[in-house]
Amino acid sequence: MLKDCIEIFKQEIENYKKNNPNGDEISFITDSYSLTDGSYYLLDIETGKELKQLKVDKNTDKTTDLYRKFARLEYLSKYIDSNKAVADKNIFSNNIFSFIVKQENVKDKIKESVIDEYYSKILNFNKNSDIDKKKLYDKYEEKHGKTNRDLADKAKFKIKNFLNKYNSENQNGQLDIFFDIDIEEYKKESNRYLLANIYNTNKYNYTKDNLTFGLPNNNMGLNDKKPYLKNLSRITKLPFALSEKDILSQKLFFDYLKNLFNDKKYYLYFTKDDIKAFGSKEYPQKEISGFFMRIMKGKKECEIHDFSVVDNRNDNISVKVDNILNIEYSDEIKQNLDYKQYKSLNELIPVINEILYSKWLENNYFAEAKDIKIKNDSGELKDILLKTRKMWIDWFYLGKNGDLKRTFKYFSMEILKNSLENFYISKAREQYNLRIALINYFNKEENDMSDKINKIVELLDRKINSKVDEEIQSDEEYYFAVGQVVNYFISKNKSSKKTHSLISPILQCKNNLKLKMNLVKMFSKYNYAIPTNALRFNNLYGMITRYESKNTINSEMIIGGYLYKSLIYKKEEGEI
Repeated sequence: MLKDCIEIFKQEIENYKKNNPNGDEISFITDSYSLTDGSYYLLDIETGKELKQLKVDKNTDKTTDLYRKFARLEYLSKYIDSNKAVADKNIFSNNIFSFIVKQENVKDKIKESVIDEYYSKILNFNKNSDIDKKKLYDKYEEKHGKTNRDLADKAKFKIKNFLNKYNSENQNGQLDIFFDIDIEEYKKESNRYLLANIYNTNKYNYTKDNLTFGLPNNNMGLNDKKPYLKNLSRITKLPFALSEKDILSQKLFFDYLKNLFNDKKYYLYFTKDDIKAFGSKEYPQKEISGFFMRIMKGKKECEIHDFSVVDNRNDNISVKVDNILNIEYSDEIKQNLDYKQYKSLNELIPVINEILYSKWLENNYFAEAKDIKIKNDSGELKDILLKTRKMWIDWFYLGKNGDLKRTFKYFSMEILKNSLENFYISKAREQYNLRIALINYFNKEENDMSDKINKIVELLDRKINSKVDEEIQSDEEYYFAVGQVVNYFISKNKSSKKTHSLISPILQCKNNLKLKMNLVKMFSKYNYAIPTNALRFNNLYGMITRYESKNTINSEMIIGGYLYKSLIYKKEEGEI
């Protein structure tokens, strides 16, 4: 898949060139390249005269010609990493026309001898003690010639003069010094360094048809101390190998990814037409197919952490959210859930994040478990989040909701129970309403729960006010009534810190016999606070004790009855 993505990336470069006649693959990268904070200077190589200067910080305008020029020069001039420095690791550049160091090191660490060694190494690349690397330098020199010694000496002399006069006191960031030389010369000298250092290791390189093949450095390692990284079934031990041309393309590709990451674009879609990049809490708004990639910043480079095929990820949905529990909002009870038809996945995602996960889902899609700290959570919500976030990621980013269809009904019940046990009653009510809407969507069912509960409420309201004995007619009516009476029992609890965890024994019941035994316990515990002439309670509790359910416990209806406003406490017209 990486190869496919790189081919799409190459097409992006070609499209860029068509729209930018003076552009090339380097400017494609550097047009969005961000300079490191610090001071930038452009010098004349003959006189040492300062031609241009730029101070860079977070407020610097990145669109100016000078900024883009320095971006191009810095991109071509930086070493791959400190382990592949030309000489001293404190010099970050790779060719005779550039000199890049930290401001703080100028005075104490960048001595004339260090500068001499830097230029000596470049001029003598082909005398490298690493035989495999020497072969690559020799090959490049045969094709492109030696480094211009006269220009190197001039550059070295001008660098020493500049640093002798330069005051690095109170200067922060990086110091970049460049010479005003044709950009093609920069490319040639940069590639001299690059093509000998771009491979992960040169030990296993091989030549075929006069082309060098080797293992790329990006997101890959090969270590003699870790034999399992090698392909021991082949004569060539490399997991895979790329030619010089392909390995340069791959480097450009990973540099492109790094730019996107620096722009806080972490989620990428590679389609047949283009590359689409999104930041946190951003998702495609149109149908999309291709490859999905998630990137992160590694220690040395941008790393690919997720890679998937996307087949028709569609933003169009139809999720109808009803106020099934008839929640009555007020100044004390804030409304966080909008009751309407959600026609866009982008519109629904923040609702799921806020209502079901208290805004902890989107911020922790890919966070390490140890780094997730959920406020006022004893661990239950975090555990649910860790178990379920992959399913949401698959739906939100890839358009795959098969796992959600199979499991949402069950784990969303755990979310509900967690809210109840933590006394988040208002939150639980909205979670219940959203939960039913999503269950209906995943199962392609009509949202008849609202009508069902309204009918049950109408029946129970009439029966509990009746002067003659009434009976419950269905399991759904029965379990809803159980929820109502449990809520009434808990309302009689005199504890200073009342919590809805008191409903847990009811929700944990595996059969109706156990359920009724728990109801008897609750009645025995709270009957002292219930008047003997409490008509509504007596009627409701009496109907429950007389009804025998033969089916499994319906926790959904129990919680629905529990969260619905109390019919026992409901005031009839004319009551005080």
